Amino acid sequence: MERGRAALLRNDPGEAAYLFRQAVAEAPHSAEAHYWLGVAYGREARKANMFRQLRLAMKTRDEFERAVKLDPGQLHARFALAEFYTLAPIYVGGGDWKAFQQAKEIARRNATMGHEALAFIYADEKRTREAVAQLEETVKLDPTSMPAWFEIGHLAAMTGTNLARGEEALQKYLLWTPNPDEDDPPVARALYWLGVIYDKRGQAAAARERYAASLRLDPSQEDVRKAMEHSR
Repeated sequence: MERGRAALLRNDPGEAAYLFRQAVAEAPHSAEAHYWLGVAYGREARKANMFRQLRLAMKTRDEFERAVKLDPGQLHARFALAEFYTLAPIYVGGGDWKAFQQAKEIARRNATMGHEALAFIYADEKRTREAVAQLEETVKLDPTSMPAWFEIGHLAAMTGTNLARGEEALQKYLLWTPNPDEDDPPVARALYWLGVIYDKRGQAAAARERYAASLRLDPSQEDVRKAMEHSR
């Protein structure tokens, strides 16, 4: 398992999937092994062409569903399923009603994660007010839930509302070290969204400073580069 997770950390989901398939073959009733295989397939799909994406998406769904069937208390797998059902089209098994069902089951077992799952669904549906309310409940219950702080800032930047709260949230996130093993948002993205907030508040110099810092961490971000140009 550790070798597979190490492959994910070095951004090699194909190798990770191979290693997790071995783990599943050795322990077919391990919910954790099926969960991590689903994670690997999902990340592999991000790099794949359109035809492979469909097949990998279905494999991702199947592994998460197997993990939950084997262990209904595997909340990471349930959360991953909620995300999948929210984002995936119906023809590969997506559906908001399925996502809400998973969020409800998560909330029964862990209120904080339940609020996070609902926030994800509402944000995808552009129900920003409800999404922010769920995220605020998340950080109220668990102030150390840093991905929730990131999303509060992200939504503020996207919508141009509650900018002061968004700035506060992103500043909190920047004091923390993201865990790539959990697919946490990278620091570069937090800096970018903080720059967007400063841009929307008319603080062009502060915005450019954050964009530049974001690009130093990850020069491949085209949206940050464009924002940098437009803020001059």
